[in-house]
Amino acid sequence: MHRKYYVVFGFIVAAGLISCKKELHQQSKKCSTDATISRTLSDKKATVEESGGIYFLVEENTIDTKLRACNLPEEFMIDMLAVTFSGLTRVSNENMVCCVEDLEILKITK
Repeated sequence: MHRKYYVVFGFIVAAGLISCKKELHQQSKKCSTDATISRTLSDKKATVEESGGIYFLVEENTIDTKLRACNLPEEFMIDMLAVTFSGLTRVSNENMVCCVEDLEILKITK
């Protein structure tokens, strides 16, 4: 009898984790067009890095600046993936973290 409850509990926990992951990806696809464009990037080489479920692009030859892509396609959500991209970085009041810029990707390739 108790085994049935463990199976049901495990299913509920797994479903909750899956739904949280979907919500994170949906949130990351919202790009703010209200913020001021700070840089226009064209054909930049970068590496995709994952940290705590959030994906960043780290430009080649930079030390500690990360780009938080608001619209990174799911097929590029692979840690340590080398990419080439074009896009716009934006300054917003919400982005008060040192060394992180918001990025709207216009084009990306592997």
